[in-house]
Order: sequence, then structure tokens, then C-alpha cells
Amino acid sequence: MTLTFNPVYRAIILIASTLAIRALLMYWGHLEMHFDEAQYWEWSRVPDWGYYSKGPLVAWLIAASEYLFGHGEWQTRLPAWLASGIFMWLIYRFTLTVWKNQQAATWALLLVILNPIYFLLGGVMTTDILLFVFFSWGIWAAIRIVQNRNNKAWLEFGAAVGLGCLTKLSMLLLPFAFALILLINRSLRPLLAGPLPWLSAMVCLILVLPMLLWNAAHDWVLFRHELGHVTATKETVYSLPVFMLEQISAFLPLFYLSATLFYREMRTRLRSHHGSLLLGISAIILIFFVFKSISGKVQINWPAPAYLGMLIAFSGLIPSLAPKLRAGLVAILALMAILQVLVFFPQLLSLKQKAAPFKEMRVWQAPIKALADQAGSPDFIIADSYKLAGELAFYWPEHIPVYVAGNPNRRHNQHDLWPSINHEIGGSGLYVDLANAPPSDLGTAFEHCVPLKAVPAIAQDGTTMRTLHAYRCTGYKAHDWPKPKGY
Repeated sequence: MTLTFNPVYRAIILIASTLAIRALLMYWGHLEMHFDEAQYWEWSRVPDWGYYSKGPLVAWLIAASEYLFGHGEWQTRLPAWLASGIFMWLIYRFTLTVWKNQQAATWALLLVILNPIYFLLGGVMTTDILLFVFFSWGIWAAIRIVQNRNNKAWLEFGAAVGLGCLTKLSMLLLPFAFALILLINRSLRPLLAGPLPWLSAMVCLILVLPMLLWNAAHDWVLFRHELGHVTATKETVYSLPVFMLEQISAFLPLFYLSATLFYREMRTRLRSHHGSLLLGISAIILIFFVFKSISGKVQINWPAPAYLGMLIAFSGLIPSLAPKLRAGLVAILALMAILQVLVFFPQLLSLKQKAAPFKEMRVWQAPIKALADQAGSPDFIIADSYKLAGELAFYWPEHIPVYVAGNPNRRHNQHDLWPSINHEIGGSGLYVDLANAPPSDLGTAFEHCVPLKAVPAIAQDGTTMRTLHAYRCTGYKAHDWPKPKGY
């Protein structure tokens, strides 16, 4: 008797195993909170319809998780882990629906799991993993709009874009790319006629309206922040080459498939509506980031959603690859799997932890606790950056107010939208920075300040990752701190 294993169960086991292995790697690798996670956790303590640089969904999910399970690292990250599982399941089902091929769906799942961007960002509570979920859902809805003329898919598309915008405004690149493809393709252009696209837009608008109203009441701070990304002009002659090298290294399997499949498939199987739409969406969004990289730095994760269409399109062709080409893909995926494990354990590569990946996520809790033991019971904390403020707020033994002030070169952040430090008149405070460069007016802002013993953050290999410098101050007086200069 031959035993058969349901491929759907195999996919579920693969997804669950990925979630468990990643959580264990982060635990064994001693990865603590990234400053973005800590920042979003701070936001979650003040529920609102919007925040300085992102939509409210990430903060809402953290707040819900901590309400149910208490405060801690895994509680903060739990929504990201669940979203990562949903993302992988969406990719699997999406590919299966498009190609009607279990092998293709399994290959798509492997391409996601063994991609360092999708794998690593699925383990931390930032906006990226939520964006991947809504981007995948939105592309799937777009495919059903084109391929099946599915009216319900228009509503799903609007919902996916709306919820995605509550996560990150780069979600708007998807409807832009989709609309452009429909306009360019004469056979698809009639899909824009009639009420359905407008109904889809209304669904999106209803979902984002509270966030828009919040922004209108706060000088459109989110849009100012995003505009700063788009119009930044810190270009160098290396911006574009660096962008290309980063993208090729992070998404090497997809670039390999692009090279092997281009001449054989571009004019045959991928000329179908779903093939051309998937690749078209990827191409339009990637072209946007190529031009953006010419004018300034593009973070390696920003274009990650753009590759999802390409990933689905190419997965359907992998089962028919020549054995040698498929072996090349397997070798690349195996290499990426090994590298993904090694980055959690830099000592295996003889790397000092201060120079290793994830250095910003190592050794925060212990030095902050040591500083708290010295500081006594201050009424509030002042940090010179939002990054340090987030880590201090998350790991401080007690929940006390944390403010950002004293750095004349800092940019705006969420703290600038909350009640100012001048509500603490008469209180005792703790000023903390990493450079031992307290502002010259610290003595003016308080009646008395004394330095505390510096606290080094020492990694397991003996490396000093950073040093916390602090001043314990009493008698806070109303003070006009330097205003931030940019968004």
C-alpha cells in the first residue's frame, strides 16, 4: 500500500516549522528589540488613528497582543509571527490558484521561506510583514479581476489597499501599477469603466478616512515624512550600483530565474493575462525604486513587495525547468538557507558582534536594567533620539514617561506630537545618550545634575556594543529645547 501525504498538510507543516525555527533562531541568537519595534511599542501605549511615520495598524496589533498576554518581546512580536504565517499561506494558495500545480505552489513557498528579506522581516514586529500580507492579497484580487472578471475581487482589492495603507503608505504603489497596466493594455482598459473601480476606491477611502482626518489635524505629518523619502536628494555616484547589488544579493533566486526563463518563456506562457500582469506590477514598482535610488538611498527592504508578482509568475515555470537549471536554483536556495542561519550566529564566521548583522538588536536589556538600578526612581527620562528612547521605554523596569530632547540635529518623531516635557516641571529626570555629549543647556533645564557611572553593553564575545551615559537631574524647569529640523 502506498501512503500519500496531502500537499496542503505538507504546506501547513512547512509554514509552522518555519515560524518555529525562526523564533528559536532569534532566541538562540539573543536578538532583542530593534529600535523600530520598540518605537511601535511606544505608540501602542497611546492608541490613536495615526502616528508620525506610519499608519496605526502596527500599534493596534501590538496593543492587542500585550493586552492579552502581557509585556515582553514575544508578546510584541506575536502579531508579526502570525502575519508571517498568513503571508506564506497566501503565497501558497495564490500560486496554486494561478497555476493549478502543487509543485509550483510549493516552490513559491520555498522562495518566500528562503528569501532573507521575507524570512527575517517575518520575525520582527515592523510594518513590513503586514505590508507583505496586504500586497499579496491585493495582487491576488487584481489577478481575479483580470482573469475571472470577478466583481467581488474589486471590493477585496479596495480592502487590501486600504488596510495596507493603515500599515505603510507604499501600499499605494500597487493600485498605481495596476491602474497603469489597465490603461496601457487596450484589451483590459474596459475594466476601468463602470462603477466597480469607484466602489473599490470607496472601500479603501472608508478604511483610511480616520487616518486621513488624524493627519489633517496634525499638519499632514505622515505625508510630510513620506514626501521626505521620495524627494530626498542625498545621492552619490554609488547610489544606483549599491541599490542593484543589494537587490540582486537579497533576491538572487528571482534574478537567476529571470535570466534562465527570459528568452524561453517571455513570449509564450508568461504572455497570458495573469503572467503579464504579475510581471508588469513587479516591473513598474521596481522601476520606481530604481529612479528613487538615483536620487538617494533606498533601504534594501523597501522594494520587497515588488518581487511578489515576479515570484508567483516564475514559480509556475520552475517544475518545467531543465534539470541542470533547477539544480542551479536548488544550490542558490541552499546557500541562502545556510547564510540565513549564519547571520544569527556571527561567531561561526569569526565576526565580532559589533560588526555583525543585527548588531542594533543585541545587548539592550541588561545595560538598561543596570542603569535603572543606578538611577533610582526618576519621574521621567530624556533621550537624545527616538531610537534610544524606544529601547529605554521598552526595557526600563517600570513604565515611566520618556521624552526626546537635547539633540539639535534630530528629525521629527512621534514624541513631538505628544505632550511636551514641560509637563514635568519640578520633577526629577534622567538624561541618557550614547555619546556622552549632554546638551549645553541641560544645566539650565534642571536645578542640579550629576553624572552616573557609564554602563557598557558588553556582548557574549566581550565586544562593547555601545555605552549608556546618563545624568541624574532634579528640579526640572520649563525650557525651550531645540526644535527638530526635518521630517
